Amino acid sequence: MSPKKAINLFTIGFTQKSAEQFFDTLIKAGVRYVVGLQPSYIY
Repeated sequence: MSPKKAINLFTIGFTQKSAEQFFDTLIKAGVRYVVGLQPSYIY
């Protein structure tokens, strides 16, 4: 079995930010990948 690589995982809220502020924050932090997760309400 090959050794596992460590990753850094962070979260950032979007609700109180404009799209420009949100993406500017990510770019300045050197973020390379973004994963968007939203709750799914299935009844």
